[in-house]
Amino acid sequence: MAAAARLAMRVTLIALTVLIEGRIAAAIAYTRYKNVSSDVVMIGAVLPIHTSLNGACGSINSLGIIHSEAIAYVIERINNRSELVPGVKFGFTIHDSCSSINSALDETLDLLTSKTPQKGFGISAMIDGSTSTTTIPIAQLLGLFRIPLVSFSATHPSLSDKTQFKYFLRTVPSDIYQAKALIDILSYFNWTYVAAIQSGDVYGRDGMSAFLEKYKNETLGRCIAGNNVIEIPYPGATTQDYDKAVDKLMQPYVINATVVVAFAQVETLNGLLDAIKRKRDRDSITFTKEFVWVGTDAWTDSLSTQRLQTARNLIGVVVEEIVNDNFNAYFTNLHINNHTDNPWFSEYWEAHFNCSLNGTNTSLLCDTAHQSLATGYNADILYLAHAFDAVYTIAYGVQDMQRRVCNGSAGLCSAALTKGIFNAVTLEGDLLFQHLLNVTFGRKDARGMVSFDRNGDIPAIYTVENLQGSVVTSVGKWVNGQLPALNLSKPVVWNQINGSIRSFCSAPCNSGEYPIPVAGQSSCCWTCSSCTGTNPYSDGKLCQHCAVGTKANRNKDGCTPIVINYEFFSYPWSVISITIATLGIVTVMIVGFVMLINVNHKVVKASSRELMTLLFVGLFLCYCMPFVFTATPSPAFCAIRRFGIGFSYSACFIPILVRVIRIHRIFNRKASMIAPKFTSPFSQVIFALVLLFVQVIISTLWLALERPNVEFIYSPQSGEIKCSENPYIGLSITLGYNAVILILTVYFAFRTRKVPAGFNETKFVSITASTLVVIWTAFILTYFGTASLGPVFQTGSQVLAIVLSATAVLGCFLIPKVYIVVSHKWKEYHVSSTDATPQPGEGVLGHDAQKGDIATSLPSSFMLSKTARDAVRVQPEPCI
Repeated sequence: MAAAARLAMRVTLIALTVLIEGRIAAAIAYTRYKNVSSDVVMIGAVLPIHTSLNGACGSINSLGIIHSEAIAYVIERINNRSELVPGVKFGFTIHDSCSSINSALDETLDLLTSKTPQKGFGISAMIDGSTSTTTIPIAQLLGLFRIPLVSFSATHPSLSDKTQFKYFLRTVPSDIYQAKALIDILSYFNWTYVAAIQSGDVYGRDGMSAFLEKYKNETLGRCIAGNNVIEIPYPGATTQDYDKAVDKLMQPYVINATVVVAFAQVETLNGLLDAIKRKRDRDSITFTKEFVWVGTDAWTDSLSTQRLQTARNLIGVVVEEIVNDNFNAYFTNLHINNHTDNPWFSEYWEAHFNCSLNGTNTSLLCDTAHQSLATGYNADILYLAHAFDAVYTIAYGVQDMQRRVCNGSAGLCSAALTKGIFNAVTLEGDLLFQHLLNVTFGRKDARGMVSFDRNGDIPAIYTVENLQGSVVTSVGKWVNGQLPALNLSKPVVWNQINGSIRSFCSAPCNSGEYPIPVAGQSSCCWTCSSCTGTNPYSDGKLCQHCAVGTKANRNKDGCTPIVINYEFFSYPWSVISITIATLGIVTVMIVGFVMLINVNHKVVKASSRELMTLLFVGLFLCYCMPFVFTATPSPAFCAIRRFGIGFSYSACFIPILVRVIRIHRIFNRKASMIAPKFTSPFSQVIFALVLLFVQVIISTLWLALERPNVEFIYSPQSGEIKCSENPYIGLSITLGYNAVILILTVYFAFRTRKVPAGFNETKFVSITASTLVVIWTAFILTYFGTASLGPVFQTGSQVLAIVLSATAVLGCFLIPKVYIVVSHKWKEYHVSSTDATPQPGEGVLGHDAQKGDIATSLPSSFMLSKTARDAVRVQPEPCI
């Protein structure tokens, strides 16, 4: 911005100097106009006829010569069409800028102060064929004098800003469209990571800025290598500058970019490619990097054959050019002997034929008699068609101005004219510029219509060119506004590279990995690291964790549901539990059958058949519970488990408790002749049912307050299912009640340990209760100790506790009874005790024993005192 301000100040000072001091010294010019009575519209042009050499004019620039002749050619054709602008002829004055800003400004000021000898017509419009760097100050200078400038070569985007360049138009597309065209090419080949090079001038910096503004997009994964643009000074870059640029291209991570986009002047590319060749020649073994160059219209088709061989792979855009056979024929027919208007033509002739028109060395003397420009002439001239368009734009603008301002009258009316510098007669600048903007005319080639938008820009059409072998060939077009804008009509060829071109900094991370940005590099550069945590997965960009109930799939790019496996039977103890339960059911059925067929046996009668029935029900339920517990949990099975575990325990423990309490009441009561109340079988059954009903209430409340449901427990790779329950409330209460029953059983068994030997059923009750205490203690420790191992282990501890508890009752309490029933010991024992049988009247024993109620069968003397009770010989009861 500071440089632009200084330039604007300098332009203003130069203009003031001209206005105050007068016309500067006349310069060499290519001038032609009709010295007739018609009105004349003078067109000025500043072209790079020579190259720049240390601030002075250098060698002849062939392109500048051809452009100057193109302007002369078109103006001559326009003047030959008298109906185009009746009464008006066009003249021109062309000056040489020597490819220098300073020279261009000086020559522009010289043009502004010139006028025709007849009628004093001055410059009404200007044509420019310089680069944007030179055009910008020219446009600023002409804007001070309100003189329209039509450029056919300046492409800088800032020239579209009408607040700075109010009187500027161009017949070549803006670099904004060129940036879009380059981006479309990169997108077509999916090149998301490219190196960027710019020349250190307005064209390079602002052109690259327009490119970066549209290209850099992290959401699309597009980045610039090294996160920075490599700038090469222009003009005046040294060999060291170019070598440093190559070194930057070879830096870590930057070297990963195969594609290089260069918004630069052709001189910049020449020096850069020469530096690459030097490095390749020095380090032919280590320097094996092949680049793909993406070029702009400034250099894509302007490289020499030698430098194209260094580049090897090139694709770029150039402004669409159409070969004009008529002009080519006109130009190649020009000859040094008959073309003297152009003051630089002789110099061009010498450069073209590499000879001298007045040299002393006869071997280099030009043979004009046998020389023709058709020899070695390249018909594909850069910006030639756009130079035609620039001249026709002015001509049609004057035509429109004549029709509208002068009402179609011949010549130029006073309303269209004004007084310029030194009273030179010129067209009114504001009016002319407005009519130039409104110009629309058809080209006589395939490019279609010429029209301008409000910024003075034309629709953009680019030719896409590709280096194939050693020749740059057209492979397609890019047309702004067309969908798709890029249309490749021929295959693109890459030299020295097999297959498709890939240009990226870091390869995409694999599934299950995520990228870690590299410090100091663009967002396209990263290293890959594996995702961590529980069940991580990723698409190679972002690590995520699978939701509960899912796990990462094999590729770690998504989640799959965890299969719930209720593998209860995969554990050895589960098989043991089910085996014991099965054997227990069979045993209970056998014992029950034995009791049933011996229902009138004295042992069976003495065992209280009603309580035994309840005990058998409890045992059967206990042995059935493992099958419920091992089934896959569901709300129904969970409800049965909750209710069944407490109920089955109670159905086993309560009959034994009631039985031992009855014995306790009979043998440990105070001496009395009155028998204890509520010791009949009916009373005992009612008592047992009441105690059992308490358990039913507890289990029912548990089901009501905590609805049975299932709960899923997931580990990273597997899942388990269990019944949802609070072991510290519901289960503790229901088992706590049974624990109280068990403790009371132990207590009363201990209290009845000294009953007469014939009533030794309490011995088996004690053994049974003690065994149950051991089992339950182990169960409690195991149940809460395996909580961290999962629900299967907790379920296993419950199942083992149930079957072992049932087995303890069956083996320690019922099996001895069955043994007595089926063995002959009872019979032998009964016979040996016949003498001790009391006679009727000695007590109630004989009568009660016959009914099977031994608990109330006591001699009368036993009711009197402890001494008497010990002395009485009571008939021994069976070991029940």
